[in-house]
Amino acid sequence: MTARMMTTEAGEVGRARLPRLEPLASALLVLVVLGGLAVVLLATPIVARGDYGQWLMTSRYYLGLDVPDYRTIPALPPVVPIFLALVHGVVPDPVGTLQIANILLMAGLGLSLFLVGMALTRRALAGLLAVVIGFLVTDRFLELFAFGGLLQSASVMFTAFSVAAFVRAGRGPELERTWWAIGSGVLALAALSHVGAGTVAVPIGLAVAGLSLVRLRDLGWPVLRHALVPVIIGLAAVGVYWLLVLLPASRDYVTNPASLGYRGPERLFSALFDYWPTGLVIVVGMATVLIGALSEGLRWTVDRYVYLLAWTVVSWGALAAAVVTGAATDYPRFAPVLLAPMVVASALALFGVVRWIGLYLHAQAPRSRPSVWVVVAATA
Repeated sequence: MTARMMTTEAGEVGRARLPRLEPLASALLVLVVLGGLAVVLLATPIVARGDYGQWLMTSRYYLGLDVPDYRTIPALPPVVPIFLALVHGVVPDPVGTLQIANILLMAGLGLSLFLVGMALTRRALAGLLAVVIGFLVTDRFLELFAFGGLLQSASVMFTAFSVAAFVRAGRGPELERTWWAIGSGVLALAALSHVGAGTVAVPIGLAVAGLSLVRLRDLGWPVLRHALVPVIIGLAAVGVYWLLVLLPASRDYVTNPASLGYRGPERLFSALFDYWPTGLVIVVGMATVLIGALSEGLRWTVDRYVYLLAWTVVSWGALAAAVVTGAATDYPRFAPVLLAPMVVASALALFGVVRWIGLYLHAQAPRSRPSVWVVVAATA
């Protein structure tokens, strides 16, 4: 009798631990992916490549060192130069500074995709799939680090962090000010990282925050208004900065002398669709967003796909506005901004497929746990 009870208790403990397998395995696989990419970046020479030199030169200003007169410091968003200055304070070697900063920003971008996927589904596996699709299926994010796109990668990263924070803030059932504050803070960092991406980041963050407020409407607008006064003030400040600084700066940004024949919309679409895995991610992501958002809309529900729809509409709407107005900008720079919501949406679609496979395998072995088969299917 005692032996049977001990066996039963041991089985219950084992079953209680099994649901933890998915988040632990997903987090471990994310570390493996990002660790492997970090090794690749570390082994790749960075000297005389892309824009790394000018960002490092600008960071000298924040270290109190001389900067050439032709470099106008206020014209460059400060977040990445300050970050480089901080890294340089720890790693005196300039090349080492760039390598470490490159790796940290790559890992940060991967973490942001992981957190968005997890925030939308409450499952770490969806976050893992977002990281895999973003870095191992598409080629646009890694290209940022190949050519020194540190400012834009930072802005895309902080945008994704803000989306994850605002989605988490809207989960309820209580009002959690911490997530609202985090979302507002990282949204400000996105705006201060890159002019072009920051111009799109602010309306993305505000749209997602607004949807989360709609989800919490049952708490009552007076409660929300009074509890979120500091956050509302912060978001208003970001909005004012967007109107008074980013939008005017973006006008100069989109009227640069770039040749439309060389850097026009055709080059962007070529970059997105010539490499077929990236094109597939866009097609699958767009279909997932539209079908999912339509389903939620018919049920008058604000959930994962409506969030993704808002993110997608703002991102792709910015491209549409530039094309319609004939803006002579560097269109290929739109690629990471456009791809971010598509990567997450494709991850959600793949998550559904993997979950279905896991449940099917579980049906073949009813005594096993579904989470085990889901992890097995995802790893495969």
